[in-house]
Amino acid sequence: IGDDTAIVFAQQVGHEIRWIDYYENRGKGLDHYAKVLQEKPYVYERHYAPHDINVREFSGKSRIQLAASLGIRFTIVPKVRIDDRIAALRSVLPRVWADEKKCERLLQALREYHRARDPHTGDFSDHPAKTWASHAADAAGYFALGFKPDRPKTTPLYPRLAIA
Repeated sequence: IGDDTAIVFAQQVGHEIRWIDYYENRGKGLDHYAKVLQEKPYVYERHYAPHDINVREFSGKSRIQLAASLGIRFTIVPKVRIDDRIAALRSVLPRVWADEKKCERLLQALREYHRARDPHTGDFSDHPAKTWASHAADAAGYFALGFKPDRPKTTPLYPRLAIA
């Protein structure tokens, strides 16, 4: 509840990845985000979540168990180094088309995401700066890690002929 929660809504069309919507909020429970998903006019195939979805709450239930009770089945994205998550995002970006209006905050966050500087030396750190853009960029990175593209369906120009 203390951190921002960012959701990237995506679909694959042919070889394109389309980011069709984005939602971010803070201070809300999982039930709020389940309601947001239900109110969107989308049909979901998969939901990706970072590895920390397995964290247990005071109730004794994990977040993934709570999500399941709300009708959300998550595919857990494995924990990897930040550099690997950024590399995964960079690898899919050339195929991404984004709705400029619905994904405006996400796109702005990706533009402003940057490495931190060491306050003593002024040198760039190995890690990103923790700013307002971090959660959106992390959500896009987790999407890139979890996303397994479907093979685009193609219809042959001529159906195969059966030879008897």
